[in-house]
Amino acid sequence: MEKLCKKGTGKALGFEGCLQRKERHKYGLCKDCFSKWISNTESGQRFLKSNVIPNAKQKVKREKQKQKKSDRIKLMSVDEYRKKELQPVINEIIRIIDYGQPCIAQPKQKGTDAGHFISVGSNRTLALHLHNIHLQSRDSNSYKGGDDLAYYKGLIRVYGKEYAEWCDSLRQIKPIKLTKEELIEARKRAMEFKKELRKESISSPKLRIELRNAGNNYLGLYPQKYSNFNI
Repeated sequence: MEKLCKKGTGKALGFEGCLQRKERHKYGLCKDCFSKWISNTESGQRFLKSNVIPNAKQKVKREKQKQKKSDRIKLMSVDEYRKKELQPVINEIIRIIDYGQPCIAQPKQKGTDAGHFISVGSNRTLALHLHNIHLQSRDSNSYKGGDDLAYYKGLIRVYGKEYAEWCDSLRQIKPIKLTKEELIEARKRAMEFKKELRKESISSPKLRIELRNAGNNYLGLYPQKYSNFNI
């Protein structure tokens, strides 16, 4: 919206404008008068040194970092991208869904890790499956090598035997070969889904199952019959 460029305001207070109707840029001045204020006044020079130059440097730095990350991603293998870029987002979704819950395998321990029931090493296909990941303690997830039997018993204890057996049946999924482009798109969807979740204690096991169903559906990485557990 065009307004009369009359006098500067704020840091440019008192600087005479060009008295023409132009689109305002900053501090009540049009773009041309704003540039003159920066170039020809002490207050403008101070603003340049304390705001314009640092902001410009930050913008260049951000652009360099963005380009550096883009170049780094181009050099990544498909599984490296899954591990370093997509998996952390999936794991954070699990931490939000299971927020406040104890370790699935060792209920007396605090759940901190997003631990896989069927390990990533044994089955890359299930690395991103939300029903294959639950909150687990660091001791159970790392030092006890995944704690498989206790994990399975935990699934029965929390969600029931039918659910535990269904999770175990996910081993039947045939290997899924995804391209890096598909994983990049999946990460975008995962970020969108994560934003919709609220980090609060979800006491109902049923709701946690439903959220995993919804997440799997939104990501769209697995066949429908292996994405949802029917409650």
